[in-house]
Amino acid sequence: MSSSIFHIGPHVLTVEDLPARAGIRWAVGNPNGRRSSTWRLWGDKKGDVYLSMRSQGGRIKASFHRDRRCSIGFTKEYEPTAKERFGADSRHWERWSLPDSEVVRVAQIIIPDTELSVFAAEEADQMRWLQEPGLGNAVIVSIFIAEPPDRFSWSGPETDGQLLGIMQTPSRFTWAVHTIQTLDLATLSHIEEGRAKALQMPSDMKIPRNDPALRVALWGHGATLADMFFIELCGQTNGVGP
Repeated sequence: MSSSIFHIGPHVLTVEDLPARAGIRWAVGNPNGRRSSTWRLWGDKKGDVYLSMRSQGGRIKASFHRDRRCSIGFTKEYEPTAKERFGADSRHWERWSLPDSEVVRVAQIIIPDTELSVFAAEEADQMRWLQEPGLGNAVIVSIFIAEPPDRFSWSGPETDGQLLGIMQTPSRFTWAVHTIQTLDLATLSHIEEGRAKALQMPSDMKIPRNDPALRVALWGHGATLADMFFIELCGQTNGVGP
């Protein structure tokens, strides 16, 4: 495999070409205590990038394609079931395009401390465990894409965070950093609104709605669709589910 060297402040990174099905996997907490679901960020040699939460069982993913077109919705594999059970006309819930900038933050994943719970799950060997954020706080994972790859940089509010992982293809460079932040009132309000909606949604999950292993990811965006975010909730907290 070939490799390239990049310098980011005091960091020197070696980036290797990705083998098939490689990616960045992480969870908050620890496998023997309170934890979040495992999240996965992966891509292909064309430069398409994908994001999913393992607890959703391959049903849902977000896509960030090389042509800058993006979408979130059911996976191709789950599409027939989604049409049958939920009457979905399309597997895509939302489509948008990334701005024409060399470096773009494509998504943030917010995992509040209150949503961590104890449950058992089989995990991949290659994954990162991030520390619990503490009461009133959340772990924020920010995902960036640089196109062309040599525009890879690490700047902005996430400068003081820690590098989670990196992926390189001939056309793009993708990386993720993680920080701990205090939840603001707007985010807390969004969480409560999401809980109320989740209670009314149909489910085909075999896990009971009050099981701590049941997870749900709220999603939304800021001023533009490109400012996408996901908030992970525990199904046990208020008996919610997908």
